[in-house]
Amino acid sequence: MITFYFVYFCNFTRLIRQLLHYTYIFNLLLALDGWTSANSLSIYNFIVLTPSNQQYLYCLRDFSSFHHTGEFLASEIEKVLLKIGVDNVGAIVTDNAANVQVAREIITKKHSHILNLRCIAHFINLITKSILGIFILINIFIYLFYKFN
Repeated sequence: MITFYFVYFCNFTRLIRQLLHYTYIFNLLLALDGWTSANSLSIYNFIVLTPSNQQYLYCLRDFSSFHHTGEFLASEIEKVLLKIGVDNVGAIVTDNAANVQVAREIITKKHSHILNLRCIAHFINLITKSILGIFILINIFIYLFYKFN
């Protein structure tokens, strides 16, 4: 498994120091998302957000050789939480894929102070695709109607 760690234009200790500056209690938010790269790698990113809207790309992980079960993702989220400090994180935000939803539920059951949140951007994207899909079908029917009449 390849892990790429990025630090926001600084070294790791400076990042931790900056993150700890924001950790009054439950002030950090952990966001994650996964996608398939152009060369078919399964990449997940872990982003830490602070109360002052600063975003830090904590790490990119290549999970290509693993099954993306909810339990596996929960264990990977747990590893990140332990490094950041579980008591410093107040919420986890992800898309609503079934396996990620299971992972969020596992984490929030284990750590009851962490909120289980879905990303509104993913939600709006799904709604938009559904609405546009209807318009595309209507346009196809109109085209076929005029073509054969």
